[in-house]
Amino acid sequence: MCIAGDMGRVYEIGPVFRAENSNTHRHLTEYTGLDLEMEIDNHYHEVMNTLDQMFLHIFRALYQDFRDEVVYFYPTRGASAVTETPLDRDSQTAAPS
Repeated sequence: MCIAGDMGRVYEIGPVFRAENSNTHRHLTEYTGLDLEMEIDNHYHEVMNTLDQMFLHIFRALYQDFRDEVVYFYPTRGASAVTETPLDRDSQTAAPS
């Protein structure tokens, strides 16, 4: 609805509840969701680039603000901040892993 109201991007962060009868530790019935709606000018890769930059920003900020905790919980991987993602910007597709 906001996109129809001429807003270019709309982010929504809020609780999500899944009404499932799953009483196991493997099912997540309540979590915080992050939704993005945006208008696409030319190609869906615009959305991929936006999400890529958003996650980079989130992970860098978490590392900057909670460096000690990251290193504590991830001692082998937490020694450095996230600097890149698998998105290949030259071909605008996900790079093979």
